[in-house]
Amino acid sequence: MESLGVIERVQQPTEWVNSLVTVVKPNGKIRLCIDPKDLNRAIKREQYPMKTIEEVISRMPNAKFFSKLDATQGYWQVQLDDESATKCTFNTPFGRYRFHRLPFGISSAPEVFQRIMSQIFDGNEGIEVIVDDLLIWGETREQHDERLKQALERAREAGVKLNKDKCEIGLQQVTYIGHTLSSNGLKPDVNKVEAIKTMDTPTDKAAVQRFLGMATYLAKFIPKFSQLAAPLRLLLEKNTAWHWDVQQQNSFEGLKQTITNAPVLKYYDVNKHVTIQVDASPDGLGAVLLQDERPVAYASRSLTQTQRNYAQIEKEMLAITFGCERFHDYIFGKKSVTSATEVDQDLKELNSCIKEGWPTDKSKVPEGAKPYWNYRDQIIEQAGLLFKGNKVIVPRVLRSETLKIIHNAHLGIEKCKRRARDILFWPGMNAEIEDLVKKCQVCQVHQVRNTREPLHPLDSPSRPWEIVATDLFELDGSSYLILVDSYSGFFEIAQLTGTKSSSVITHCKSQFARHGIPDTLISDNGPQFASHEFATFAQEYGFQHTTSSPHFPQSNGLAERYVQTAKNLLKKAKQAGTDPYLALLAYRNTPVNEKLGSPTQRLFEPKIIEPKIVKETLHKNKEKQKQYFDHHTKELSVLQPGANVRYETNTGLKAAVVIEKRKEPRSYMIRTSNGFVLRRNRKHLYESTGMNRLENCDLDDDNITEYQPPHQIPIAVGRQQNGLEPGQAPQPPQLYTTRSGHASRKPERFQAN
Repeated sequence: MESLGVIERVQQPTEWVNSLVTVVKPNGKIRLCIDPKDLNRAIKREQYPMKTIEEVISRMPNAKFFSKLDATQGYWQVQLDDESATKCTFNTPFGRYRFHRLPFGISSAPEVFQRIMSQIFDGNEGIEVIVDDLLIWGETREQHDERLKQALERAREAGVKLNKDKCEIGLQQVTYIGHTLSSNGLKPDVNKVEAIKTMDTPTDKAAVQRFLGMATYLAKFIPKFSQLAAPLRLLLEKNTAWHWDVQQQNSFEGLKQTITNAPVLKYYDVNKHVTIQVDASPDGLGAVLLQDERPVAYASRSLTQTQRNYAQIEKEMLAITFGCERFHDYIFGKKSVTSATEVDQDLKELNSCIKEGWPTDKSKVPEGAKPYWNYRDQIIEQAGLLFKGNKVIVPRVLRSETLKIIHNAHLGIEKCKRRARDILFWPGMNAEIEDLVKKCQVCQVHQVRNTREPLHPLDSPSRPWEIVATDLFELDGSSYLILVDSYSGFFEIAQLTGTKSSSVITHCKSQFARHGIPDTLISDNGPQFASHEFATFAQEYGFQHTTSSPHFPQSNGLAERYVQTAKNLLKKAKQAGTDPYLALLAYRNTPVNEKLGSPTQRLFEPKIIEPKIVKETLHKNKEKQKQYFDHHTKELSVLQPGANVRYETNTGLKAAVVIEKRKEPRSYMIRTSNGFVLRRNRKHLYESTGMNRLENCDLDDDNITEYQPPHQIPIAVGRQQNGLEPGQAPQPPQLYTTRSGHASRKPERFQAN
């Protein structure tokens, strides 16, 4: 291999090193492969469509003469670039080597090789290729010989080497991909039939699985296969003890005999009428695809325990559904797509390019065919239909109906795309599917919630008591107020006699008298903090009051986190019968780490611990926290004023319109369908592109009396400043608190008298 230039020795370090695996080929020779498990997980696969034997034989209904060509050492004919070769480095007892040719074991290797071979040989009728096996067929000897000549010329031009020992030329019967092709039709490979005939009676479940696996490969040749195999399948059911009785022996022998005498199946002809016959037995379903009253393929399956309880008429309907689904590729769109293709002007021009040959320059391609330029090597015409690989090209007139069928189960965008990409194609199909799903009202109502956005941490304080977070919590029927210093992590707890603003303000004043007035106080949007009384307190004491968005406690995460700590300390002290204040003292004097010291040290002895070190450490901690948090997050798009959205409620998503984006990160003011103005975080807002939207929204409507610009509202309705200059007394508006907790002003029409 080294002398042939397939591999070379590697001396330098490489990022990837794979294990070596040897496989014995049918001729007894050794094949060297690699086992790149980790590399395969990192490779981006091409997802190129692999041809199937069913697809191939559907294009040769009247074939009489055959030739089979084999690309010798197929994968090794594909040259790797230097970067790919280095990734294919492998270990041996003699040192490390790397492949210069495409090795066996790479997950994308079959798709890469299939694409290259298709580019070389596709486009000529009567030449089919599945990986490294070429099939040439013709209805007459002359037609076959001409096609064989074309295939050999293509191979010579592309430098494809063929294995003369495996080539079969000008025969009326060849074995191809496990099937025997002849002028009479399709038969199972004689070698596979012989292997099944000589299998010994199974002695355990593993042997039964092997037998059924081989037999299932030939199931299309066996009428009522599922019914014949039912006694053997029972042995594979969970909690079934191994036993081999007369039923199993009869099933085993019957399957072997049926496979030995398997009928010759007719080649499928796209131009002929199709008949599907189905049958339902108590334990299974059967179907057969017929043309000219000759079988093209058989199909069957067993019934589940629930389906066995169906009425017979229900089983018959289930059999019809099963037959249509199993033979979907043969019957779907058989008439409508063909007739629509004939009148579609773009597809007429595309078909003309296929038959007459593509121009060498894209500028000379007819306008209707230009969107297909990049796929020109993959597009073929067969019986009036156009295909890209094995996918039907849908005419323009049928695309709207096709989109509805794709989305009839209201699957998400990606699932609809995957469903369509299996069998359909037209330029821009993915974009049209995405637009359809986004505009679907049902899908919008039941839309998956927004993903998390990247963390937006607060600025790190430079001194104690600069930024303080506060919150209320309940424990054992009592209400508590907590204040947390962002710089030191030192927190104070006060038991409240009431939860009104006056009680909260009194305890805040007490703590401010002890520690000083903070520059910024962060709280949630509760009525105690959103009141006019608290706004006056903030203005008089001269601190900036910031509140989190409603239903988004993450904005006040510091206080929320220390509420958990405080609750745990109080619960444990009560259960242990110890003094809760001693628990608080112990917590405050416990060092966080060597750099930060204890909360008490950072609060009362800032000179012992350099503020610069504290700030840098806090900043690093926040960066690390952000790094962990930001996994699997993404930034949501910015919403513009006037944008139609849906916002989360306890009863689902409801329509609203964006009024403005606030200065605070990811915070918006919205107007609901009933005229209320709310503040919501971007996480709770969903863009509305379909029918579920507010129409004729006028953001300057005089009737929107609930909304005022933020600088005119002297209360905290979000992360905002109070908007009052020092010394300016706030003017209380006529506000009321709604059941949802937000402040609103009554419309003037209610105050006329």
